[in-house]
Amino acid sequence: MSALRVTYLTLPDQAGGLLLNVGDRVIYRGVRNIMHAAIGPHHETIRYLSDREPLPADTDIAIICGTPQILNSGTVSRNVERIAEVAESDVPVKINLGAGAFYFDAFGEDRPAADRAFAERVQGAGSAGYYRRYGGFDLVTCRDMAGDAVFNTLGIAHQPMPCPGFFSALFEPRPLFRRKEQLVSVLNGTASFWNRVDADVHLFLRQLHEADPSRIFIAHDEQDMQMLDELDIPHVEFGDADSFIRYLATAESLISLRVHGALPAWTLGLDVTLLGIDRRALLGEDFGAHFNVVPLRKDADFASVLKPGLGRPRQTDDERRAWLARHLGRYVSLIRDTVRGKLGAEPPPGVPLHGSGLPEPAEPEKRPSQGRYFRSLFHSQKPDFPVETELLRSGQAHQRENGALVVTLSDKVTIAFGPYIRIPRGAWLLRARLTFEAVPPAPEPPENSILPVPPRAKMFDIKIMKGVPGRELARVTVPVAELKPGAEMTLELPFENPSDTGELETVFQIRGGPLEGAVVRIQPLRLLRREAALAG
Repeated sequence: MSALRVTYLTLPDQAGGLLLNVGDRVIYRGVRNIMHAAIGPHHETIRYLSDREPLPADTDIAIICGTPQILNSGTVSRNVERIAEVAESDVPVKINLGAGAFYFDAFGEDRPAADRAFAERVQGAGSAGYYRRYGGFDLVTCRDMAGDAVFNTLGIAHQPMPCPGFFSALFEPRPLFRRKEQLVSVLNGTASFWNRVDADVHLFLRQLHEADPSRIFIAHDEQDMQMLDELDIPHVEFGDADSFIRYLATAESLISLRVHGALPAWTLGLDVTLLGIDRRALLGEDFGAHFNVVPLRKDADFASVLKPGLGRPRQTDDERRAWLARHLGRYVSLIRDTVRGKLGAEPPPGVPLHGSGLPEPAEPEKRPSQGRYFRSLFHSQKPDFPVETELLRSGQAHQRENGALVVTLSDKVTIAFGPYIRIPRGAWLLRARLTFEAVPPAPEPPENSILPVPPRAKMFDIKIMKGVPGRELARVTVPVAELKPGAEMTLELPFENPSDTGELETVFQIRGGPLEGAVVRIQPLRLLRREAALAG
């Protein structure tokens, strides 16, 4: 299946050049991340729930980006009308992700009973007819258990799932170095919610600022900015959800009066305190995402936020990762099953979660070997090959004759060394042919002298070394007394080469003293795989 065409229905974040609440764009970003995880990159179009612009005719999937849709109301907004219209449209796949409920007085001890009571009120309200039309969706999820209670009461097939806003930071990187200043996400006093709170939000914000002037206050819309300006509180604002979430990622701690700030902050690992006014403040608790929720009813509730040591410790990275993986996996499965069932074909694969919401930039590929690497690494890959004496060195008088290295010894003990080559790891045999063409006789003490006899070499060695400092792999020793001038001898050194890498060094030397005047003729060396030597 080729890339699908998806139309996202959300709310605008600006109007007339003025900033509106970016909260719905946070939810949109979460829905979009979920869709990328489910079906990979796709053609994207945005439409607004608040207008009447038709969906593109070639839309494969229309998706409602969760919003607080479910209210106890005699009338409904244009948003809910549009959602119901999409549910009954002829778009091939229709999905409503994260339908949310909204009511006050949600902080009692028996939350399920409060949710059921809310569902009964909605069932008898004028809005219930619109919610029943949600049965036209191919997949509905609700972001809280109050919505679950309503849909159960109205007989709407659905899946309770965490709010998509949790997944808005799914692909957001987290800086290694983060700001220590606490963030404060504000809600201005024009919101009707404050009718339910017997406290002064302006006083609270002033106290927060005075208690710690380093706190950074975040405005979410034009009214927030005007309020903070008139309270003489410095603040930041963001024109879109992307920059807002990117800013959250730089911090360690957040006090939020906005739910849409708390959700990505929790995902990113901030220490989150959410000041709750309505049922939305509990949508994390419904699914096991725990942050500090402070129900706001009186000034004393505000005052509690100013006290140190508030609430429970934050959940660990491992706990959050497991939570996100579990619920995202469920989202992906539901969406892929729905798309497959409606379109009759397997959807494209989703993007990897370890990336930035994009397909893998590169996939492992096994290519046919050209043999160039090992040809350049090894002196030879043959099981039996010569090593010319041009690769041997000597610090004594020497010459090269017909491929042999001829060394005349002085008072030094090292005759020759090299060849500094790499060979494949495994069992090998070094075969060396050499002739001592002249061996000086052992010195005798002068007659009637008390001086000691000058020292003379006692042993002749060949050893194989590897690495720095050198590790001895093999050694063969011949007593100097057994050397026969003019007679060629062949010495063999079996050894185990421990690795492909690292150069081999062969050292020809005498021990016990000098052998000044000796002449040694070294023929080209030969290296054989042990099995080749045995076969030969």
